[in-house]
Amino acid sequence: MLFLRRILKHSPAVILGLLMIAWLHSLYGVFGLSLNHLRIGFRSGTVFVESGLDTRFQLLQVYGGLSGRRGMLLGELYINHWEYNGSWEIGCPILLLCTAVLPLGVGPFLSFRFRLWHYLAYTTLVAVELAYYLRWQQ
Repeated sequence: MLFLRRILKHSPAVILGLLMIAWLHSLYGVFGLSLNHLRIGFRSGTVFVESGLDTRFQLLQVYGGLSGRRGMLLGELYINHWEYNGSWEIGCPILLLCTAVLPLGVGPFLSFRFRLWHYLAYTTLVAVELAYYLRWQQ
């Protein structure tokens, strides 16, 4: 039981590391997992989830390839919905997900004893990212 507790304690740090590897890989290509009519993948610094009525999807398929939109380092935050076929797509920047997991990933190494400057630095990081991703788009 102690071994399982130790694994669960450090799993957010492992998830954070895997997200950073996925972010670096997504700058050069697109990869993901397709499950029936739902596709989850990484592309141009963004993790996306899309659904459609495309019947060409297999039951479970891992896909990859080169991305047509390279060069987006920070990714983008978007929600698209197409009325004509009822499909939708949601995209969230991988760096924004890494910021959300950061306190849980760093916490076990600091014994969850955060100093005031940790909170202030984290709040500043969240404010800068939200200001960037939620800027007014024309």
